[in-house]
Amino acid sequence: MFKKDYEGAVADYNKALGIEPNNLDTLCESGIARSAKGDLDGAIANYTRANELNPAYERPIVMRGEARGMKKDFAGALADFAKVIEINPNDSGYYSDRGKVRHDMADYKGAIADYTTSIELLSFSLTYCERGDARRDSGDLEGAVADYTKAIEVDPFDPQCYRNRAKAYRMMKKIDLAVADEKKAANIDRLKALEKSGPEM
Repeated sequence: MFKKDYEGAVADYNKALGIEPNNLDTLCESGIARSAKGDLDGAIANYTRANELNPAYERPIVMRGEARGMKKDFAGALADFAKVIEINPNDSGYYSDRGKVRHDMADYKGAIADYTTSIELLSFSLTYCERGDARRDSGDLEGAVADYTKAIEVDPFDPQCYRNRAKAYRMMKKIDLAVADEKKAANIDRLKALEKSGPEM
């Protein structure tokens, strides 16, 4: 998997499943490998098998929801996230995941509601940014800027939040503010690149 040899990974997981066909985590890991190589139907089959073996186990339900979302099977994805939220209504990530699906469906009101619930359970910069995207796409540019600003307050070193706010500012014709945010994002990118490359010898 680390080498991105997904065909090899699937073959190894198949061998493992030949020994332990009901191992839930192996079914899930095999599903991840199948998804990575583009076999979403195979991945969904793995997650469905794991769910059948243990309907209360959250992991395969979430992963199947994500795979269904990637296939644009929005009804199936929403059903999976509704199911996992019913099992564990206190996991902020599940609402955020469902919010993404609703955003992809252009159900911006539903997406904003899910992101809001996610934020109420656990505040993350990314979730504020995602809610900002939903608000921007719904036409609420002021609300979007407010969310991006909150995201930046939570994590001032995420360049994407600045880029997203810059996009909203440009849509509002506030070009100076947009350019300032774009420069901040570029500076953060440069700093992160330097950190990654390490000190010069």
